Amino acid sequence: MTPLRDERVYTTQRHLRHTLLDKNAGAHSRLARDLASELLLYLDDSRLCWRLATERLRSVLEVERVDGGIAAPMDASYHPGQSESLSDIQEIPSLSGITVSNFEDGMRLLWSSDRPIVFRSIREERSFGPRLRSDLQRAGVSTKLAYALHDQDGRFALLCADRVRRGEREWQTWQYDLFEGVAKHFLGPILGAVHRLEEDCPVEDAQEALATLSAAEKKVARLVASGASYKEIAGSLNRSTFTVDHHLRNIRAKLQIESHAKLTSFLGLHCRELNS
Repeated sequence: MTPLRDERVYTTQRHLRHTLLDKNAGAHSRLARDLASELLLYLDDSRLCWRLATERLRSVLEVERVDGGIAAPMDASYHPGQSESLSDIQEIPSLSGITVSNFEDGMRLLWSSDRPIVFRSIREERSFGPRLRSDLQRAGVSTKLAYALHDQDGRFALLCADRVRRGEREWQTWQYDLFEGVAKHFLGPILGAVHRLEEDCPVEDAQEALATLSAAEKKVARLVASGASYKEIAGSLNRSTFTVDHHLRNIRAKLQIESHAKLTSFLGLHCRELNS
């Protein structure tokens, strides 16, 4: 990070810790406060923040999938699974890759609601169109709990918890209350701050940095942005892992990024520039 960004992240961390934790000591559950404390350590890495949020929330809610992603009510569509945590006990299909129209009644209700919405039976949910119901059922979703994350600037993301392949059962009161409390009081402010920090990094700077990569390095970078491992990158390009590691070290040096995790996050955010 640049010194200016370092300072902004530090200032944001202090502000959020004071307003979310210090001023409201004891007002929320230990689980919610622990999650918030952990996320505040990673405000400089949006992808990691989202991954930790979905993983921890899936675990404490005892559900099979939690996913979320950046969007806005005025967008024509929403893309689920931008960040997604799936149960490792059974094989759960990903929602990544499907597109949802924001003009469907269920989506408009979700974006306008101040509280989480329970879609009790996906099979019978008439506020969703046939295509969305079909996509969700193919992914095994039986019932969904969803909320539009917001901060002082408005609504900026969706967060969903799914029961998968276990029949249409009622959500427990403790699950709803925990989901609402964590999402409204902690994830909204924290992930909203992360989103603003990312937006404040000028795209022109990213374009200039990515323009310094060679053609071979850009091929590796595109695969990193897609989430491919060293072994998968080597196999895809028919190169040795040593060669891949050499390219990655050059890429990190040119982009001035010190870790592979932060490189993955950066390239994921700027995949459009990589493909232009």
